[in-house]
Amino acid sequence: MSFSFEDLKSNGVYTPDIKLDQKIESTLPILIYKEKIKEILESNETVIIVGETGSGKSTQLPLILLEQLQAGEKILVSQPRRLPAISLAKYLSKKTGTELGDKIGYEVRFDDHTNEGTQINFVTDGILIREIQTDPLLENYSVIMIDEAHERSLNIDFCLGMLKMVQEERMEQGIGPLKIVVTSATIEKDRFTNFFDYSESLEVPGRTFPIKEHFLQEDLDEREQYHYDDEGNSRRWTDPLDKYIGKSKNIVFDEIIDNGREGDILIFMPGQEEIKKTIEKIEDEIRKRGEAGSYEILPCYGQMSPSDQEKIMAPSSKRKIIISTNIAETSLTIEGVKYVIDTGLIKETDFNSGSGITELNTVEHSQSGCRQRWGRSGRTGPGEVWCLYTRKNFEKREKHQKPEILRSDLSNVVLMMKKLGIKDVVDFDFIDKPNPENVLKAIEDLKLLGALDENENITKLGETMAQIPLEPKISRMVVEAEKFGCIDEVCTIAAFLGGKNVFSRPKNKELEAKKAHQYFMNPESDFITLLNVFKEYEENHFNSQWARENFLNYKVLEEARDIKFQLLRILARNKIKAEEGDNKKKNDDIEKSIASGLVANMMTKKSSISGVYYNKLENYDGNDYYIHPSSSLFASSMMKDSPDIVTSVKMTKTSRHFIQGCQRIKPDWIKDIAPHLVTYGEKRVIFDRELGSMVIKRDMYLKNGRDLGLEKNEDLEGEDLELITKIFLKEIDRISNPPKIHLENAKKVRNIMEYENRYKIKPKKDYNLYYFYLEKLNGRKCTSFRDFERYKDDLTLNLEEFLDLDVLKKIESDYEKISNELGFINIKIRDVLEDENNPFDSVYIKIIYDDIFNSFRNKTIRSYGSEKIRFDFLKESLEAQEMVLRDPSLLESINKTFNKYKHYKKYFEEAEKFNGMLTEQEGKIDAVKIKDIYGKLRKIRKKEDIRTLNSILWSMLGKVEFVLSNKQVVDSIHRKEKVIRKYVIQPQKPENFAQEKSFFIKNILEKKSAIDKIIEILSDRDGVSLDRRDIAAEIIKKSSSAKTELSKVQREAQDSKDEDSFKSLEGKYNNAFSVFKKIVERRMPLLIHGFNENWIEDFEYLNAAIEYEMKENQDAQEFIAEGIISEEELIKKIKEKIIEDIPKLIKIELVRNDIDYYFEKTLEEMI
Repeated sequence: MSFSFEDLKSNGVYTPDIKLDQKIESTLPILIYKEKIKEILESNETVIIVGETGSGKSTQLPLILLEQLQAGEKILVSQPRRLPAISLAKYLSKKTGTELGDKIGYEVRFDDHTNEGTQINFVTDGILIREIQTDPLLENYSVIMIDEAHERSLNIDFCLGMLKMVQEERMEQGIGPLKIVVTSATIEKDRFTNFFDYSESLEVPGRTFPIKEHFLQEDLDEREQYHYDDEGNSRRWTDPLDKYIGKSKNIVFDEIIDNGREGDILIFMPGQEEIKKTIEKIEDEIRKRGEAGSYEILPCYGQMSPSDQEKIMAPSSKRKIIISTNIAETSLTIEGVKYVIDTGLIKETDFNSGSGITELNTVEHSQSGCRQRWGRSGRTGPGEVWCLYTRKNFEKREKHQKPEILRSDLSNVVLMMKKLGIKDVVDFDFIDKPNPENVLKAIEDLKLLGALDENENITKLGETMAQIPLEPKISRMVVEAEKFGCIDEVCTIAAFLGGKNVFSRPKNKELEAKKAHQYFMNPESDFITLLNVFKEYEENHFNSQWARENFLNYKVLEEARDIKFQLLRILARNKIKAEEGDNKKKNDDIEKSIASGLVANMMTKKSSISGVYYNKLENYDGNDYYIHPSSSLFASSMMKDSPDIVTSVKMTKTSRHFIQGCQRIKPDWIKDIAPHLVTYGEKRVIFDRELGSMVIKRDMYLKNGRDLGLEKNEDLEGEDLELITKIFLKEIDRISNPPKIHLENAKKVRNIMEYENRYKIKPKKDYNLYYFYLEKLNGRKCTSFRDFERYKDDLTLNLEEFLDLDVLKKIESDYEKISNELGFINIKIRDVLEDENNPFDSVYIKIIYDDIFNSFRNKTIRSYGSEKIRFDFLKESLEAQEMVLRDPSLLESINKTFNKYKHYKKYFEEAEKFNGMLTEQEGKIDAVKIKDIYGKLRKIRKKEDIRTLNSILWSMLGKVEFVLSNKQVVDSIHRKEKVIRKYVIQPQKPENFAQEKSFFIKNILEKKSAIDKIIEILSDRDGVSLDRRDIAAEIIKKSSSAKTELSKVQREAQDSKDEDSFKSLEGKYNNAFSVFKKIVERRMPLLIHGFNENWIEDFEYLNAAIEYEMKENQDAQEFIAEGIISEEELIKKIKEKIIEDIPKLIKIELVRNDIDYYFEKTLEEMI
């Protein structure tokens, strides 16, 4: 059943009996229905009141409901936004003469003005949800009033569903009934009454006057994309919404002010950016008219400070022009407004469950919403409305706005439902059922965050997240921060994420602001950038002047400061406290905490001609995402070292898909924060040099195949420790820096081997250290250096275990005698080889000597046992013959050695020459350079016989301590004097006239050679674009002329006989070469570095092409419109970019079609 105005007989003005016993407005229409409301509420559990604008439902209905309650009972009034909740509580407190927070109070996120005795509590719908969490049956309240239900926000629909369930539960448990009052400014009563059982509706008319409507004859979208500026010049609209801003300004002055219409003006714009631009336009016009003191230009939107809110509502001696979002449609009543300008546009979110993107789009408002806007002009008298759309357009629009629950991310709602114990969230009783895909997407996202388990039950982590009044992804970051000990830092960052941009870029100060902001930027994380801002703000004692000087939004900073400490209090209530003491945490720990909440948005890098972009890992949607220019990662994203993996807090779509609020992700973080995205290869047990331990390693890969490197784990529990010990003991000998005990043991083993080889002594047992260690460990685990050190006493090798030391002592005594005999043989061989009558080249003496001596020495040592007879024979033979070379076997050995080293003869000859050359430069050689090249040359020496060859060359070049042992190096230095000049020898100065003339002619030849090369390049017609061939021809002509003149100077120099005639040629040379240099500098800067920006002006079409592209390029217009860069600065940067590429332009076409490439390149590389 429902009632309407016609069902009641009005007896004139009604004065209510208010329990609070204070004066209140008594002319509002709803007061006529006071008794009827009480009657309906008495007989029904739910009452739906449709009250037109100005009916008084928001201010009077709570007081009427209060009269129905018993002592101690309370009313909760839910509002869709902070601003109405606060302003209504203040208004009623003032009107009823009570102190705010006593009988009447408010509670919004991070701001509570209530006490236990508060009877009427104004809250946001988000706070109502929190109330249901802590008090599932809402036993603290007798009446719940949902105001402005027509807005159908996500929270409103969830609250209505929960209240219906609570109402039924209280009835089943026999608890006192919960009365629900739903108010709406538009007629959707049937939808609400059908939803609630035992409900009844009532319509209350508004207090409105006649409104004159002005519609456009033609929609703005269908008009030309050009307009006339204040000087009468034709300009193209840079932003589609600029049309609405410009039209609104014209109506304010041309239609309202200039026609003598009195009263305040209310303009509806879709968002804050449009509000800002509109205010700038109107203020500019007022300044031109010299009427700055006559008007008060005020913005109006949801996230405003209390002082700014009061300015909107307070009376003023000046004429108000208020520019508002849709908050002024129904939530606020602004007295004095007589004229409304309605763009018919609204900002509306639209969630895509496939991509996870929530797009904020500007769309046409519904009919009911537009009518609400019109009604604001008829509150106190006749009004007028200018609609910036046609009547036909209006009639085609939707009757009502699409409920937010059908176009939103449901993660927060689903988490709240799970916290309240609701199992089946898909079939939850909403007024309008959300898309099941969106519900399932929310469930999957919450699983990724760890808030739900695989059975979709809330986890302990999820319980904690649900207590924090933030989006799940942000609350996850805050909870994760406890693990890393950085709660304070992450709460600081979280406090910024739900609000406006802290960075301000005032008009005409964009570059100054950009420079100031650079100080705070962290190239790896936008979140660390925010933290840097707050730390500096804190260190400057929260000073507003400091904020303004650094182009930071002081209100945003203060709000973040408040939110941070509210968050810390909430966490403390949940027994999560910020760490005390030193709060300086590593950025990695903070970034890991942040990343834990942004798992669903992780992306990997791709590259193309258009630059670096990223693809999603989870729920790949086929889109290419680019880092937004406002991000501190934007600059690095244009470079080769841009992050391979990133994540972001926000994905948007404008001219392309962008990610904002970004940070890099280190690959080794992913296995901890997103294990579901990682796959693993087979386990491998290997030695880790850094840890000095055996570890389990396995390759890690992202699900898209990207390599994440190795995972290593020192925990070997459950593995085959016997096998791993054996692997470790085998690896220990290959480790570059093994334990000291092992090095000592290895030295002892080498001694044993030497004794065995030299004296043919067989050790008592196997001296292989691997088996030695296994024996000593006797089954104990040893998989690291730490274990090795633990067992060092057992693992130390003693020689007595392996050798009979008495036998060894006797053998060494015998060997000393043999060595003495061998020394005698050494002397005899050396004497013979050094005899000047020997048949061999002296160059090879040392090589042959070393080879033969070592050969005989080794044979002799190895012959200690059974071959001792041969040693004695050799000694007697040498003593008897006095000539080694007569021994056929020895002669054969010498011949073999000669052939072996024969190919080195060329090296020695080159080295001799170079040695002589260095000797000539004695005193002129730079010792530092010698040392430098010596180090370089040593790195490229051959390994073959290097010690023998080096010993020869060292003696030959000992004077400069220089080693040359590689044919390539010797030949290079010998043949190419420039290498010697560069590294070793100081530049030579001519010592006489002949040498000076030679140098001069050589210089001319080099210049002519360079000119020939240039002519050759430019003569290739295929390599020079059509539009530049005339320039190439000019360069060829002038270069040829310069070459001719240089040839004349060359001939004169060759013919000159004395220094006087020769010196006059230097001027002719300079003049001839300057012809070439000048043309190259001016017309082809790719060869000479002296080009400058003026060169670009030679191409008249280039400026025209840039101007044309500036108009057509949407990205450029967006950058300029958003205040990121001015048009003049952008053109300058583009020209600089083209100039950078001038060295390449000789080989490519630079025509109008190429200009867009430079626009794109400049915009992408610009911050």
